[in-house]
Amino acid sequence: GKAHRVTSLSQHHNDSRTIRKDDDNNRNNSIKNKLKMTPHAKAVKLVVLYGIGGLSDVGRHAVQVALQQSADVVSSVTVLTQHPEKLEESNWDCGCPEPHSFSESERSRMKVVPVGKWDDNDLVQHFAGASSVISCLGNRQPGFFDKSLKKGWVSYEGNQLVIKAMKENGISRAVVITSMGIEEDWPPMEFHFGGKILGWMFKTNTKKAVKDLTMMERAYRSDENKDIDFLLVRPVGIGETTKPVGKWWIQKEKGKDALGGDMAKVDVAKFMLGEALNPQRHRSAVVIGAEPPESNGMGFDPDNLCGSSSSAQ
Repeated sequence: GKAHRVTSLSQHHNDSRTIRKDDDNNRNNSIKNKLKMTPHAKAVKLVVLYGIGGLSDVGRHAVQVALQQSADVVSSVTVLTQHPEKLEESNWDCGCPEPHSFSESERSRMKVVPVGKWDDNDLVQHFAGASSVISCLGNRQPGFFDKSLKKGWVSYEGNQLVIKAMKENGISRAVVITSMGIEEDWPPMEFHFGGKILGWMFKTNTKKAVKDLTMMERAYRSDENKDIDFLLVRPVGIGETTKPVGKWWIQKEKGKDALGGDMAKVDVAKFMLGEALNPQRHRSAVVIGAEPPESNGMGFDPDNLCGSSSSAQ
């Protein structure tokens, strides 16, 4: 097949439904996704994919959070994206306190694969040797004009590539970003007044994006892909100015557990990395958010093995 140009970043500047039970989570009230990871017997290679917009901003953060782990935990990160230049921006549309950049050491453990189209089978080779995939493929919020939409909706198509590549390369684990309100999580954010607005948007000006994400989720859940150990992550909020707190809260029962209305992008990225390296939830979906209005103040803390996983605990 035709060769792909692979560059290091130093070279490229440019329905009523109840949420599915997560049996593993019910059995585990502590978290083992501490981000100061205990080194694996063998350091892992990760593949991270991102597009453009809020969901994809989480992907950019996942790249950096992964590279901030020591080389005996994460040996390398391969990034596949149609927008490689966005890694070189210092402002990642987030509330992180410092501008974003990569050290030379981090750059040496990262390669970027610029993507033309997600249906290019030659991209499969870049998954070779990987242990896990973090997929953050999304578009900007639909309903607003954006030239990136000319590239097409990317979640379903891009994740079809991920599934194919995982099968061909013997990779079992994928942690995949998606949205509140998709499939069994309808209606979105039932615990917050903003959920009614989102529900209206999902039926009107964002319905193409909802269809794209729905098709993606169904692809992972299909019988033909039953060997893929996926986790679908539905973050609440991810606003552009939300400051990170290093914790997250998980909704264990839809209609009963509330979550805070806005979670920082980098905190979602940390959760996804933890699930990629030390999987706790299998072939399931999870709604994750910030601290609820009424809580005991406990959430999953990457630097603390003890934490409550929902506001009900």
